[in-house]
Amino acid sequence: MSPVSPSSRRTHVERVELAQQVAAAPAMARLRTVVEFVGSGRPATQAGNLKPADGVALARMLDPSSQATRDIRSMNDLPEVVHAFGWAGAAGFLARRPTKIVAGPFALDIETTLDRSAARLRAAFRSRSMTSPQRSQR
Repeated sequence: MSPVSPSSRRTHVERVELAQQVAAAPAMARLRTVVEFVGSGRPATQAGNLKPADGVALARMLDPSSQATRDIRSMNDLPEVVHAFGWAGAAGFLARRPTKIVAGPFALDIETTLDRSAARLRAAFRSRSMTSPQRSQR
C-alpha cells in the first residue's frame, strides 16, 4: 500500500482555504509583482540583472513609498528588488537569457496552482541561503 500524502487528504474546502492563505501572503504578492513586471521580457545587463531604470520602477511597485531614484548604478543598489528578484529566479518564476529576463517555466504556477508555487519556494529555500539566493541558470 502506498503512503498517502498530506495534500491528498485535504478536502476541497481546505485546499481552497490554503490557496487563499498562500495567495494573500506578502511574499507571494511580491513574487507575483516581479513576474507581472517582467511580463513578456525586460532587457538584462551583462550580469543578468534588471537595468537600473527597471530596477527603480520595480522597487516602486514593490513599495510605493520607496525612495529609489534613477541615479542608482545597478539593481544591486536596491536590496528589496534583489531579494524579490532572486527568489523569483530561484523558484523558476523568472528565467535569465543572455540579453533578456523573461517569465520562467513555472511563472504560471503562481496563479494557477498555489500548492506548486509554495512547493517551488520551499525547494528553493532548502537549496539556497535565505539571505543570498543564487541566480538561476541562463
